[in-house]
Amino acid sequence: LLLSVPDSTTGTISVTGLNGASNPSFLGMFTTIAGFEPAGANFNNHYPMQDNVSDFHLYDIGEFFPIQPVADYNAETGIILPPNPNLSGQLKEYQIEFDGFEQVHVDVFGLVTSQNGPNIRTA
Repeated sequence: LLLSVPDSTTGTISVTGLNGASNPSFLGMFTTIAGFEPAGANFNNHYPMQDNVSDFHLYDIGEFFPIQPVADYNAETGIILPPNPNLSGQLKEYQIEFDGFEQVHVDVFGLVTSQNGPNIRTA
């Protein structure tokens, strides 16, 4: 979970897990993307994920397991269709509260780890 806040501003943030989701672990505050960006990642200059625009608060929201059918959320229409066996994942809900920041932008990115014998690969 990545929370981008206006560059060089101060405030407080709390993130609480809801409906069975654990409270995430705070991994740190970074002033540059290079401080947390996984090797090989490309965020395509996603605004406001830019060094001179934001500072970054990073949280670990854990593994997404077990995988199960999930609902289809349509952001354009607001329609939520029932769980679809062709769509799988896991839903996690969080309450994010902040004070002192004009705004907080929320993104989620993940790392996929696989193992083949003694070799571990993270992408």
